[in-house]
Amino acid sequence: MSMLSGSGHVAQQVPGTYVPRVGPEGGLRYGLGSAHPLGYARVSTTEQNPDLQVDELSASGCWEVWTDHASGVLDRRPQLEAVLGQLRPGDTLVVWRLDRLGRPLRHLIEVVTGLDEREVGFRSLRESIATTTAGGRLVFHLFGRWRSSSGRSSGTGRWPG
Repeated sequence: MSMLSGSGHVAQQVPGTYVPRVGPEGGLRYGLGSAHPLGYARVSTTEQNPDLQVDELSASGCWEVWTDHASGVLDRRPQLEAVLGQLRPGDTLVVWRLDRLGRPLRHLIEVVTGLDEREVGFRSLRESIATTTAGGRLVFHLFGRWRSSSGRSSGTGRWPG
C-alpha cells in the first residue's frame, strides 16, 4: 500500500515493521503495531534536490515523507510543522541526518524532547540514533549536557558545517 506524502512524495508502508511502544517504566520500546514511521527531509535552497533523502527515508519504511526547502536555522518550516502535527503516540519521526531536523543544537534538542513528551520516537538514519533505545536516549541526554555547558562558551550551539 502506498500513500502520497505531504510534499508529494510516495512512500511505501512496510507491514509488520517494528514501531515504538511505551514500556512499563515510561520509556519507548519497539514492538509490532500499527504506528507509523514518518519522514522529514530538508534542503537549504530550492536549487538543491531532496531525492536522496526522500529515497532513503522511504526505503527505511517511512509511511509518508514531508520535505522543506528552507535553511536549517529558520524557526518556521511549514513541512516540519505539518509532520509534527501528524505524529501520534507510538509513531517515530525519521530524518536522514540530524542536521536536517535543525541546525541550532538547541532546536534539535527541543524538538526531540517534545517528541519524547508526546511518546513519539525519533530516529536519524545516518547517525544510527534512535530515542526508542536506551543508547539513543543517552546520546540525546549527553547532547543536552554538552549544549548547556559548551553552548554558552562558544555562543553558537550549532552543528559544524
